[in-house]
Amino acid sequence: MSHPAWCELEAANSSDAVLDGYDPASDRWRFPFDGPFWNAVRHAHGLGRRGGGNRVAVIDSRCDLSIPRLGRMVDSIKSYVPRSGEGASISHGTTVALLISEVAPECRVDVYSVVSDGVVDPYAVKDAILDASVSGADVINLSLGTPRKFSFTEEVQKTFSAILQGRSEFSKRRLSPEEPDCVLCDVASVAAAMGKKVFAAAGNASGNVYCPGRHDAVYAVGFMSETRESLPTQDGGQAERALSLAPHAPQAILSDFMIREIAGVLGTSFACPLFAGAAALGVSADELDAYRTSGRAGADAGIFMAMLMATPPKQRDPEMLQRTDELFARAILSLPHAHNGLQAAVSPGLPYTDPAACATCGIFAENVYVNAGLHFLNRGRPKEARTLLETARAIAPWSADAAANLAATYRELGEIPRAKELFEAALCLRPGFQGYQKTLDDLRKRI
Repeated sequence: MSHPAWCELEAANSSDAVLDGYDPASDRWRFPFDGPFWNAVRHAHGLGRRGGGNRVAVIDSRCDLSIPRLGRMVDSIKSYVPRSGEGASISHGTTVALLISEVAPECRVDVYSVVSDGVVDPYAVKDAILDASVSGADVINLSLGTPRKFSFTEEVQKTFSAILQGRSEFSKRRLSPEEPDCVLCDVASVAAAMGKKVFAAAGNASGNVYCPGRHDAVYAVGFMSETRESLPTQDGGQAERALSLAPHAPQAILSDFMIREIAGVLGTSFACPLFAGAAALGVSADELDAYRTSGRAGADAGIFMAMLMATPPKQRDPEMLQRTDELFARAILSLPHAHNGLQAAVSPGLPYTDPAACATCGIFAENVYVNAGLHFLNRGRPKEARTLLETARAIAPWSADAAANLAATYRELGEIPRAKELFEAALCLRPGFQGYQKTLDDLRKRI
């Protein structure tokens, strides 16, 4: 095995600012933890999924055990570097551990300290990953890595285009090849093969991607910006596309999971522990792989969907329409749970489960259900759209998008009273939204 390359904490300069947003005395943050991810997490907590019985290995700096919350949940700190000088870099590991606890408050945490005097020891990271791979941890969090150059070269664009067209399977390593292979990628893949769910920061710089996040066995996590698009429906009404991925940097195409930026929290170092925490709520590796496959297909379908909606209906490319159909179908079929008759019929080996009792599809699959339902509505298939959007409403009762798009579907089906009820629900979830209010006013005139 070759020697590890330079390694660094991702967004190290931001950790102090983020940590300043937490008050140990009140055990509260000043940041607004709102939006789809946080609503889904609170929904999971309400269903009893709080991380109990699961363990996360945090490979980072040491963390501050004088903070009561961390003193209660951190079981051990194993140091791979000299103890002297660590005080200057303790904020990064502290922030990561606190964010995990915000998502999975009852999980247990082991800290593997690999930072001294603010410098990450890559040999220590390698050893820590190997030790964590044979530990009792279910999840490994790596808010650090080795930066590698990455940009949209002509070759990368050709490869990505082939993936979008279905001529090639997605592979992060194919999009960002490297010779020889990165040591951190190799040891992280060993940990994954040992059954660990390995999460790593994707990186935040526009010209880089982080190892080991670039390895296909590792779940790379990134931030995205939130955009909402109001889209016309067949009957002249309006519906909404759920969060669309608007990446800051080219490496976003290598991210397996993405979350809307928290205002004031910069860097994928702090996105990574959120999904590591979500995995600690009790999501199996098979389920995570299924969510990743589904999410990628849904995101690719969203790219085509946006292009189609920008084109007049009579001028839309039939092949693009067909590919969008295929991608949304794949996104739905790839999900790990069958929550409706449509899924159960095409996936007979997947038992039907009550969507209202599912704690994880709201976190990982809301966008897929919402956007697939909207696509089928606009393709003149309102009954299929209704099935998918009823499921979206059940797994994500806090989602205004799910309520509004289901309302648009019932309007299309001519069930105006039900459409009115759902637009009222959407308006309660997003008070003052003029698009909902205008449509609701129009529907009230029809009753």
